[in-house]
Amino acid sequence: MRRLMVLAALLVFALGALPAQAATGPTLKLTSPTSEVAIVGSTVTVEFATSDWKIVSSQVDLSDYGMMPELNRPNEGHVHLSLDLWPLVVWQEAGAYTFTNVPPGEHQLKVELANNDHSSLNPPVVQVVRFRTTAAAGTAAPTTMPRTAAGDVGAVWNPALLLVALLLAAAGFFVRRRAAWRS
Repeated sequence: MRRLMVLAALLVFALGALPAQAATGPTLKLTSPTSEVAIVGSTVTVEFATSDWKIVSSQVDLSDYGMMPELNRPNEGHVHLSLDLWPLVVWQEAGAYTFTNVPPGEHQLKVELANNDHSSLNPPVVQVVRFRTTAAAGTAAPTTMPRTAAGDVGAVWNPALLLVALLLAAAGFFVRRRAAWRS
C-alpha cells in the first residue's frame, strides 16, 4: 500500500512537471502607430496583424450590439477601431485603416477583435496605444471641435452634451429669476 502511494505521488509530481498546454485563441498585434510615437500630419494609418482570426463582414447592425450571439463563430469576426473613444469604425478587412483630419495633440487608439454580433471576445482581445500628432511644417492644422485641454485624451466637445448644458444653465437662470420676482 505504501509503495502504491509513493508511486501515485511520483506520478502526480511527474505530470505536474510537464509543460501545460497553452490555450490558443485569436491574437492581435498593433504594428502602427506604436505607443508614445509622434506622427507629423493629420493622417494616421492603423496597421495590425491577427492570428487565428478570420475577418468577415458583419451582418448585424451596430445598434444590435451583442443581441445575436447565435451568429458568432469561433475565431471569426471583424475589427473595431476607435480614435479618442469615438467614432467606432467597424473594419471588415485585413488591411490597414486610415484616419484622416486628425487634429494635432494627444490621442488614444483602441483596436479590438469583435464577434459577428459586435460583442467583445471573452476574454477581450484588444490593443490600446497613446500617441501624438503634430501639424506638418508649413501647413495649417485641420479645423476640429475644441479640446478641453491639451493633455486630455479623447476629451472632445460633444454637441449634444453642450446643448444639454446650455438648457440646464438657462433653466437655472429662469428659476433664479422667478425666485427674485417673488421676493
